[in-house]
Amino acid sequence: MKNDRLVVVDGVRTPFCKAGTDLASLGADELGRIAVNALLTRTSLDPALVDEVIFGCVAQPMDAANVARVIALRAGIPESVPAITVQRNLRLGLRSRDTGAG
Repeated sequence: MKNDRLVVVDGVRTPFCKAGTDLASLGADELGRIAVNALLTRTSLDPALVDEVIFGCVAQPMDAANVARVIALRAGIPESVPAITVQRNLRLGLRSRDTGAG
């Protein structure tokens, strides 16, 4: 039986810069994959222990309608783990956290 408490092990945000400059060649899915891989490496967390992935994205790419799912799979999170994308223009990080807390 799963425990119903929320545990946030650590957090990582994607890098940001002025639009159309240094990171312009990287899509949201690739930036997210880099962040998730960094988080898994830093915490030594086995991807199989992840229960759910919640990712915030203001403007999801057309080729990744649920960008959280794409990021999770590309980062090595098992296919059986659900992933949802929270889309909100302001306070996305807090909204993502609140969504996970139920």
